[in-house]
Amino acid sequence: MLPSRLATAADTVAVINQVGVEQFPDVAVYLTVVDSAGLPITDIARDRVQISHNGTPVPDFSLELVDAAQDGLAIVVAVDTSGSMQGQPLVFARDAVRIILDRMGPRDRGALLSFGQTVQVVQDLTDDRDALQRATDGLTARGNTALYDGAFQAITMAAQNPLGRRAVVVISDGEDTHSSHSLDDVIAKARETNTPVSVIGFGEVMVEPMERLTAATGGLLSIAPDADRLGERAQQTAELLRKQYVVGYRAPDSRPPENDLEIMVQHGDAQIRTAQRFPAPPMPPLAISLADLAPGGTVRGRVELRPVLTNATRVDAVDYALDGAALQTVTEPPYAFAWDTAGVPAGQHTLTVRARLAEQTAQQDVPVTVAPAVEVRINLPSGPEVAGSVKLTAEVAAGAPVQGVTWAVDDQPIGSAQQPPFEIEWNSAGVPPGDHILTAEARDEAGNVGRANLTVRVTVGRNAASPVPGSPGVASPVAGGASGAGATVTISPTRTPTATPSTSEDKGPGGISGAYWIGGGVLLALAVGVLVASTRRRADATVVAASSAPVVPSALGQPSPRPPTMPVSNAPPVAGDRREAETGMFSALPAAPGAVGGPAGELGNSSVIVLVAGSPPRPYPLGVDQFVGRAPGPGIIVINDDLVSRRHARISWEDGHFLYRDLGPLNPTRRDGRTLPNPYILRDGDRLRVGHSELVFRA
Repeated sequence: MLPSRLATAADTVAVINQVGVEQFPDVAVYLTVVDSAGLPITDIARDRVQISHNGTPVPDFSLELVDAAQDGLAIVVAVDTSGSMQGQPLVFARDAVRIILDRMGPRDRGALLSFGQTVQVVQDLTDDRDALQRATDGLTARGNTALYDGAFQAITMAAQNPLGRRAVVVISDGEDTHSSHSLDDVIAKARETNTPVSVIGFGEVMVEPMERLTAATGGLLSIAPDADRLGERAQQTAELLRKQYVVGYRAPDSRPPENDLEIMVQHGDAQIRTAQRFPAPPMPPLAISLADLAPGGTVRGRVELRPVLTNATRVDAVDYALDGAALQTVTEPPYAFAWDTAGVPAGQHTLTVRARLAEQTAQQDVPVTVAPAVEVRINLPSGPEVAGSVKLTAEVAAGAPVQGVTWAVDDQPIGSAQQPPFEIEWNSAGVPPGDHILTAEARDEAGNVGRANLTVRVTVGRNAASPVPGSPGVASPVAGGASGAGATVTISPTRTPTATPSTSEDKGPGGISGAYWIGGGVLLALAVGVLVASTRRRADATVVAASSAPVVPSALGQPSPRPPTMPVSNAPPVAGDRREAETGMFSALPAAPGAVGGPAGELGNSSVIVLVAGSPPRPYPLGVDQFVGRAPGPGIIVINDDLVSRRHARISWEDGHFLYRDLGPLNPTRRDGRTLPNPYILRDGDRLRVGHSELVFRA
């Protein structure tokens, strides 16, 4: 028995019987391996097999015996019924046909045709064993030998099998003498339909053309010394057809009209090689995508990118780029890449993934929004004005687990929290009343740091931790005085004068002597004079904050409101500038195109117009002190925008100007694309960008 390649009797031989390309680029290869006695070898392990497709190694493939695959077989037997087969040869030929057809599996189908003077289809493809038996019994012999016509017709019948796996077995005792088709026609038809042709020959059969036919089509050649050995050869052929390996792999490329396949089998110390050329369609278009990354999505921190390849299991390389700049090239499956976005500026970017396979390329561009690796937002349920004990909570968004949040006021640590909601209690009585910078800093396991700042105004609260100003022995802030804004005055306990009878002094009201009334009057006058002088000295260098006025003891001993002051420059503001209240300096900001110059507004006549996309403009008249934010409330300028904080900013009337202050939001207020200075003197016509919305100031 000589499977498709010439071999000596001592050889172990492998032959590619059929290459299925119905699901190309997925390829199914049927492989037979026989030992020197012509018996099938059924214990080949996958690690003993190597595959090469068009010269490219294929590392990923499956290997199993076809018995386990159970995918069915269409087998067509073509029997020589020429005059030379009359008598005993035809009897042995019928027995050989029965042996082959009797070995059919439950999902197999068989057919029978004869060739002599002409070709006749005795029985078309069927799974009816009785019909095949009757067809075999009815064979008769006469005339010439149309061997090639018979083989051509058998291949055509087998190719009609929808199962995909097929085989043709030719039984003959001579050479072709009466065909309209040539041997080349038969080989071309077999290769076109991917049908292996096996030959069982005896008598005067011509070996050389039969070797060529079986070798070119992936069939088996078996020569019986005489007719009575036909049954033995038929049994071997049937066994080999049933004991095939099926090798599955995905082609890395295609080179129509034919592709080259080579398989190497290691058996013992021998390396057995077999090759086959098979027709294949053009390669389907290569495609690649990042299925786990939604276009327009937000990424932060370390992101695992895993591409999905269509119509290919392996490519030469996968390239990653961001905004056209190369990030990484990966050459081994699964072509994944861990992208660390921490070094990428926050905002809109385009991520590109590109696959390269020979001359093919495919790519996908994915728009993404890169968020900071760690993003922090400070939550103050009570708002930016605090007093006494306050609960501080931080919202943290991070690409890696967060190790904790540390809190500070004016850069001085006040506590930390290691678990969500990253909450601490802060006693604000530990800092002087006024504006302070609250900071929350979060760090993730990758070492990325995020920070949020929020300006809070500490006021004097009526609780145990923060006694009421003006109470005995309590220090209270005073606007003015030689010590400036931070000066304090201590109120001593009031003593009730004791009335002493006197015959030489007049008594005032309540029976108190006139001396006491005179002394009290002098002290009162001095106190009033000091306050008036202090106020005059600072009148040209202060801005009165109309909101959050602390309580100051009056000269009569009763609390009275007195606004705090902030030193500023005496230089007049100019259009497009802002006044830095904390430092007394001005810093320039480019004027908005078409901005209206002139005064910064007038209390009672100024307003802010809120412009939100999809909503009508909403005007808000301005008072002495108002908040801007998402959360509604009394006097709040409400902006219904997800990018606006609950308490985003504050507008207050100070020293004849409206001052705009950001309160530490994640999205600072901008004008003309630039972050707004803090604080900022509003000018008529200013258009401020807050989230997706706008504030328009009208004086």
